[in-house]
Amino acid sequence: MAKRQSSKMHIINRLLSAPVSALAILLVYTLQVPNPMMLLILPVVYFTCADGYIGGALSGVLVVAYSLYFFSEPGVFFAYKDWDIVKILTIILVLAVIVVLVGRLKRRDKKNEMGTRKLSEDFLNVLSGIDLQLMVTDPLDGTILFTNSKMNRSYGVDFNPVGKPCWQIYQRKESRCDFCPLHKLFADPDTPVVWEYHYEQSDRWYLNRDSFIPWTDGRMVHLQQGMDVTDSHRIQEALQARLRQQELMSAMSSSFISDQDTKLLIENALRTTGEFLETDRVTLRCYEPDSCSARFMAAWCRTPAYTQPLTPAAGPLAALYDIFTREDRPYLACTNTASDPRFAPMAKNGTLSLIAAPVTVDGKLWGILCLEMCSRLRIAGQSDLDIGQMVANLISGVLLRERTQDKLRVAIERAEESARAKTNFLANMSHEIRTPMNAVIGMAELARSSDDPARMRYCLDKVDDASRHLLGVINDILDMSKIDAGRMELSHVDFPLEKMLQRVSTITAFQAEQKMQDFLIRVDPDTPAAIVTDKQRLAQVLTNLLSNAVKFAPEGGRVQLSVRSLGEKDGICTLQFEVEDNGIGISEEHQAKLFQSFQQADNTISRRFGGTGLGLAISKNIIDLMGGEIHVESQLGKGSRFWFIVPVPIGTASPASSLGEDVDWSQVRVMVVDDDPSLLEYASDVIGKAGLHCAVAEGAESAMTLLETEPPYQLMLVDWRMPGTDGIELTQMIREKYGRQIIIVLISAAESKEMAEQAQAAGVDEILVKPLLPSHIIDCLNKCLAGEQALRRVTDTSDNLALHGESRHDGIFEGRRVLVAEDVDINWEIVAAMLADTGIQLENAGDGLQAVELVRADPGRYELILMDIHMPHMDGYQAAKTIRSIEDERARRIPIIAMTANVFKEDVDRCLRSGMNDHMGKPIDSKELVAKLCRFLR
Repeated sequence: MAKRQSSKMHIINRLLSAPVSALAILLVYTLQVPNPMMLLILPVVYFTCADGYIGGALSGVLVVAYSLYFFSEPGVFFAYKDWDIVKILTIILVLAVIVVLVGRLKRRDKKNEMGTRKLSEDFLNVLSGIDLQLMVTDPLDGTILFTNSKMNRSYGVDFNPVGKPCWQIYQRKESRCDFCPLHKLFADPDTPVVWEYHYEQSDRWYLNRDSFIPWTDGRMVHLQQGMDVTDSHRIQEALQARLRQQELMSAMSSSFISDQDTKLLIENALRTTGEFLETDRVTLRCYEPDSCSARFMAAWCRTPAYTQPLTPAAGPLAALYDIFTREDRPYLACTNTASDPRFAPMAKNGTLSLIAAPVTVDGKLWGILCLEMCSRLRIAGQSDLDIGQMVANLISGVLLRERTQDKLRVAIERAEESARAKTNFLANMSHEIRTPMNAVIGMAELARSSDDPARMRYCLDKVDDASRHLLGVINDILDMSKIDAGRMELSHVDFPLEKMLQRVSTITAFQAEQKMQDFLIRVDPDTPAAIVTDKQRLAQVLTNLLSNAVKFAPEGGRVQLSVRSLGEKDGICTLQFEVEDNGIGISEEHQAKLFQSFQQADNTISRRFGGTGLGLAISKNIIDLMGGEIHVESQLGKGSRFWFIVPVPIGTASPASSLGEDVDWSQVRVMVVDDDPSLLEYASDVIGKAGLHCAVAEGAESAMTLLETEPPYQLMLVDWRMPGTDGIELTQMIREKYGRQIIIVLISAAESKEMAEQAQAAGVDEILVKPLLPSHIIDCLNKCLAGEQALRRVTDTSDNLALHGESRHDGIFEGRRVLVAEDVDINWEIVAAMLADTGIQLENAGDGLQAVELVRADPGRYELILMDIHMPHMDGYQAAKTIRSIEDERARRIPIIAMTANVFKEDVDRCLRSGMNDHMGKPIDSKELVAKLCRFLR
């Protein structure tokens, strides 16, 4: 503020001194002052203009002095007036003015010098603090005149370099740098030079600006300004590298979109990658840990020298495979393989530095991509690692695409094959359904137009056969539908194994007898008497396999079912069921198709032998549900062998039969006569393990020889059909020679009325129907040698009837009253006809509501209810629940059996949950119906 006020006063003084000086000059001219006065006036004017204070004061003094001198009287101020005095005073005044002026000039010069020095120091201080590298040099000799601290730090100079050549201090050179831009400045001094410089010692980049400027001493100097642009330069390099990477990956990706061979595409990718990254070797290797082997899928080498160490040895790859598997890394890098024990095998292969990336297919490690340096060590940058990983991912995608295409191709082939199979299946279905339907319709028409009872019975028998065949076709379709929907479930029960085999053998034995085939069942003695599994499904599989064996075996052929135990652990027994025949056989080509839906060995099978092609597929699914596996062995023209293995818990159900205790069986001698060596071996094994002595004879002649040479036999098992002398003829020979002291049991594949009459006339005591299960043989021994009372009765009446071939049930339910809830008249009539000879009393309810009212009216009237499910007003489920809710103990205990076409497991379970006791599927089987009634009405 003081400085501002001083400046203001200086201006005022100048303004005031001007009129004073003008007034003085006016007085001089007016008073006609002599010329010397003019000399005095000039410096006064000068001082007045030059300095306000001094000029003003001097002007004032001079005006006053001259005025007093000229206008006053002598003696007042001056003793006298003399021009000499004026001259002297003027000279003195001029000298004083000169002295003042010189002093003033010196003070001003000194002040200017001090200001200049202060300005230079402030200027240099400002330059030192600028965040740029600054260096000022003499343009002629390069001597450093000034550098700031940032310049010295950037180049590692920790002393004052002023006075020394710049190239010696900052470049450690002996002469001027060849990249110095001074020559450009000399050529065009007014234009600055901008250039970029890389300082290798610190690996930094600088953007410099060189120009000529005037220095503090007035001369022109060389100014260099530098700015560190390393970060931006590296960002630019990274962007350029990324751009090159993208171009590389784009080119590779485009190349992979091609129909060329996958291996060729991968080899091109390896070559491109190796050339781009300037590596010596790029390999793609697949490692197979199970066999500890490695194989090269593709490789690229910069020179042939690097191809020599490539070997298929697994060692170099095993280490990488273990690392990637254990640590799940996206890539791996090693600068010096010799210094890392994990990569010692790679070092032996000539690899100095390594980049590796995993190649995965379907989420699993398939192989490893290796980028190898063999000529020098190399530090892998992030860009190198990214490229290696991206190439590995590209290759993974190509391999996955190839695998997917292979799967798609296989799927298409399978779909086409399935379509063909389903087309054939539909054709077979049409044949399989229309053929029995034609028989049903045709035979029903014939029976309706005939009055001959025998003719009518024949037609009805054919209708029955055709209907059962049609039912089997429908069951297969339903089972296959359940399998496709994932709804097939197992129902485990505890049951005697032999009892289930008896039921299976009853069906197969009849089929085998029609083709004059030998049918044999062999059960290993170590097999558990009872098991826990789904009895119905296991029987379904065995029936299917045995039916196929009988179907494809020739007339007079042979079919055998074997059951044996493979071992037991923790109450679980592994059973093997085997079905063998000597039929047409199956080629290796068609064996793989057997267990697929709608498949048969070839398309002519259904035309020659019939069948839907679903049986084996259903069987396989059942065995899979049981936790087992099924297999096949076959040769064309030599027969087939199907077997399956299932683990089953050992059951506790009672065995089918056992020897009576009132006979000393060790004294009993038995002979088995048959032309089949396998049956002789089997029967001998069963009888021998039961504790009896058993001899075998392969025909009538051998049997007669044994009777003549051996001790007496109490019982003989004689096959009916034998070459030469059959069983009935042998029986006649024995009766003629030995009378009736030997019990003779005739073994036959089927029991007919004609055969039974011939056997009885020849003297046969019993007839034993094949196949011979151990329980059949034991029961026969008990009946023949221990008396009728020793025979253990079968609990299930229906099984007993089936075992002995009975077909009539006269009066077995005499006086028992049963309610049948059925809304379809024909179904009611069928049930009534099936039970007509049993003596049972049936009453009908037209729907579920009527059935409920009848039971509510008299809960004790009925001993059992046969309940249909789909009925008007109230269905069977609701009717059963309502009956169970009646407040009468008899209504709650009355047995209710579902009688419905709903045969899935969930349907059976729903029946049981609604309060029913059992379930029967429609169409109703008369034997099953009688068996159910026997169970609940016994």
